[in-house]
Amino acid sequence: MQDKIANRAKDIAGLMLGRQMSIPEAIQPIMKEYLSVSLKTSAQALSALNGLDELVTSGFSGHEVDLVEQMIHEIDDLEHNADEMERQARSALFTVEKICTRLMLCSCIR
Repeated sequence: MQDKIANRAKDIAGLMLGRQMSIPEAIQPIMKEYLSVSLKTSAQALSALNGLDELVTSGFSGHEVDLVEQMIHEIDDLEHNADEMERQARSALFTVEKICTRLMLCSCIR
């Protein structure tokens, strides 16, 4: 699974570089925030996975159970935040695209 995620990210980066795409300046702040939330979510998921190793070692008892449950709840919250940021970024991108399309149409009509 991790290889698939890394490969997909590499594919997208390759497309963006090959097409010389850039993130419109108007949505860069929201994209940076989305990236930050996504990285925090990934880091928390890694911590939870490491916690699962400790949970198995402890025989699924004690303090480790509470820690892993808390980590899982934090991952859920972070994923929710990342999903919301994704929706906002997508909406902002669509707005920028509409404006650019209108400007191109206006310049073609003249």
